[in-house]
Amino acid sequence: MPKNSPKLKTWIELSQKALSHNLSAMRSLLPHNGKIWAVIKSNAYGHGLLHIAKLLNEKVDGFCTDSVIEALKLRQQGVKAPILTIGPSIEEMLTSAATEDITLSVSSEASLDAIAELSNGGRAPSFHIKVDTGMHRQGFYPKDLKEILKQIKKHNLPLKGIYSHFAAAKDPVYRSYTQDQFKQFQTAVTLAEAEGFTNLEKHIAATPALMLSGDYTMDFARIGAGLYGIYPSKELEMHMQSLELQPVLSWHTRISEIKVVAKDCYIGYDLGYKTNRKTKAAILPIGYWHGLDKRLSNTGSVLIKGKLAPIIGKISMDITVVDISDINSAVDDEVVLIGQQQKESISLWDHARWANTSAQEIAVSLNPLLKKEIV
Repeated sequence: MPKNSPKLKTWIELSQKALSHNLSAMRSLLPHNGKIWAVIKSNAYGHGLLHIAKLLNEKVDGFCTDSVIEALKLRQQGVKAPILTIGPSIEEMLTSAATEDITLSVSSEASLDAIAELSNGGRAPSFHIKVDTGMHRQGFYPKDLKEILKQIKKHNLPLKGIYSHFAAAKDPVYRSYTQDQFKQFQTAVTLAEAEGFTNLEKHIAATPALMLSGDYTMDFARIGAGLYGIYPSKELEMHMQSLELQPVLSWHTRISEIKVVAKDCYIGYDLGYKTNRKTKAAILPIGYWHGLDKRLSNTGSVLIKGKLAPIIGKISMDITVVDISDINSAVDDEVVLIGQQQKESISLWDHARWANTSAQEIAVSLNPLLKKEIV
């Protein structure tokens, strides 16, 4: 833990060096004059919204948040860069968005109507329209786009951009689907330009698409996972090993208690683990409330003294037990849950493999109240 910091039961460290390296690595994939907007939605993928914004401010061309609430937090901290919210916005936040120069995403006629109504009696927020090219979540269907653009033009609404999102760019198996989505989006852009919208910001590429090809970058790429050192898939990690992305986040705790448990005794709730030998158990003062996925019970491990210590028994709300029978350790020794210790490391992808999920899900599930230190 950084010097002069108060002793904590658990904390997260964020590496400035790794973040800067990852930003440079992702920027190297951009075509000439390409820009990067940092995706810091969902508490910056669990890394800390304001911490990451502070480290990236003036180093990226803009920020993408999920909500106006997240965007307002950035403005309150003095972030002046462009901000685009890429999640739905409730009507009550539209005025605040306009006042604080926060650009919204519009993907439904109801949202468009709300902005049109506001424009009649006051200042409406600027917005990008989202086109559904095959993700089938948010977005206007291409067949409806001409009429939508006519409505925007009729009410003279402040449209600033047009974008879409790939459904499966992280998996090269679906390359043809990704290419088809891109063609649909190019057609949508051509239609918008034909309707007189010739200066729109155009974007579709996120981290996976940029790793596949710089050709998918239009005016800018929305980069989230790559900034944090997270390869979106194992296939892309193999494909882009030369990037050498570095994990920004590491998670630490301490041993709070050590006890010896006899053979054939049960550990944890629901008799979740039975010792098969005399076992030296270390008690860790963290659990699923802190974000340690309960699916790691009897499956995952932590690092103590540079060695893997298996999790035994069910992970509790605030307590986790690990087997240190083969590790010479003591109360207050540092434990690494995610990160490197000596020559061993445990990654977000290791947690994802143990829990049968994605690295991104593990990261965003970390409790946002955990103390974060920039190192």
